[in-house]
This record gives sequence, structure tokens and C-alpha cells, in this order.
Amino acid sequence: MKRFIAVALAGLTVVATSPVAPAQAQSRAAVSMGSQSQLISLPRGSSMAVDLPADARDVIVPNPLVAEAMLHSPRRITIIGLQPGETDAVVLDNAGRTILSLRVRVDAGVSALQDTLSRVMPGVNIHAEAVNDSVILTGTVYSPGEADRASQVARAFVSAPEKVINMMT
Repeated sequence: MKRFIAVALAGLTVVATSPVAPAQAQSRAAVSMGSQSQLISLPRGSSMAVDLPADARDVIVPNPLVAEAMLHSPRRITIIGLQPGETDAVVLDNAGRTILSLRVRVDAGVSALQDTLSRVMPGVNIHAEAVNDSVILTGTVYSPGEADRASQVARAFVSAPEKVINMMT
């Protein structure tokens, strides 16, 4: 996880973050030109504006079920996370050459789940982490009943009960 964060921070320079609700949040990143694919990670329902290193003509996303990319100007695209998963976004110049290659990872987004757990189970140290379309619950609880209650809350935030992984102790 630390390596993922380091790679993401090294590949992207976050310029600004909009102070709106997480489902509508849009971040902005400036990226440099290079042959290596850069990673963008965002929660489902959020977007990120990417400032490009050169003028672009087109952006291609091979899996449009996971993410959508829109070219707003020759130097800016927006990536929107649609559903958990991974895909690529390839930005092309006027000659059809690749000027930027992005690896886009969309996760379930757990900020609302984390807020709900903190509200309905105050004083219990539970952390929710999204992995693709699953949620992993970690932390320390005082009883098996508390772990079960946290799992029940988490199941309301995923598409199927088996998508909640209980790692609480």
C-alpha cells in the first residue's frame, strides 16, 4: 500500500482539490510526458482533471464501464470513475502518437461507510478500505457482536454480502 501511494504521488502532482461532496469531488493533477504509464486512483462517482504536457486530439479508454475520459481542451482531460475496476486512458496528439498513458483504478469509495461506522459505533476503532468493488474492515472490536454489526453496516454499501471482508480482531 505504501508503494502504491508513493507511485501515485510520484506520478501525479496534485494541484487542487475541490471542496464538494465526495461523490461529486473533482481533483486536478498535472502530469509529465513519459513512456511509463502513470496511475490515477479515484473513488466511484468522482472525477479528476488532468493537465496534459502537450496538445491532445483524442483520449481512448478501452473499458468504458469502469471510467470515462473527456477531452475538454487540447491540454486538459477529465477522468470520471464509473464503477470499481481498472482500465487505461491513452491520450493521443494530432499525429496519433501517445503523449500520455494512464492506468485508472476506480474503487468503491468508503468515506460514507467510514462516517457511518464512526457515527453508529462511536469509540470503536474500525477502518474500512475499498479494494475494487469489495470492502475490507480492519481494526479492534470488543466483541464478536460488534464485528457482526460493523459487517452488517458495510453490507449496505456493497453490491453483494460476500463483498465485505471482515479482518477485525
